[in-house]
Amino acid sequence: MKGCLDIFIKSSTFFASYIVFQCLIGFLILGEPPLSNEKQLKERTKEEHLEVSQYHGKFKISFAISGFLSLPLSAISTYLIFRKIPKN
Repeated sequence: MKGCLDIFIKSSTFFASYIVFQCLIGFLILGEPPLSNEKQLKERTKEEHLEVSQYHGKFKISFAISGFLSLPLSAISTYLIFRKIPKN
């Protein structure tokens, strides 16, 4: 039973750190949203619709890149948390 619980704790730590790293990196890559998001949908012009759709495309791409970049970071952090330190 201890082996299953140990694997569960390690995997939950890995995925929690993965989500945190992905959100941090994704929002750093993405930057500021367009100001036209404050207007109502019917009040937007054609250029504002184009700007918002380009922002959504950039949003998807940045979170895909951040997911790729956060995998090694979360693997290394999980290893460093659960490594066995030899006692001298």
